[in-house]
Amino acid sequence: MEIQIKTNASGELYLEDDTGRIARLYRFREALALARISAATYYTWVKRGLIVDVRLRDKGHWRLFTEPELKALIQVGRNLQAEAAGWQVPRPDRTTYESANGSPKWRESP
Repeated sequence: MEIQIKTNASGELYLEDDTGRIARLYRFREALALARISAATYYTWVKRGLIVDVRLRDKGHWRLFTEPELKALIQVGRNLQAEAAGWQVPRPDRTTYESANGSPKWRESP
């Protein structure tokens, strides 16, 4: 079974096998833009084992993402953002801070 990487008229990449099955591929920069991460972040996640590096590459050795690999990349990004949101330092509630002369400088609303 031979697998070929083809390009359509709009420049999108597809993976096609002998049976005619077609799967959409995403170039490295395209996938990172969709996942809203940088290349440095991608390489860090691979190094730390958060994601597995892609298995397909083009003739120039650039990484090519399949649909499931792209979805996994996006999901890891969402999970890390959610965890980071939980790490935010909570604001003190109903506390008055006073300036040097003793007058209230800031007060959180009740």
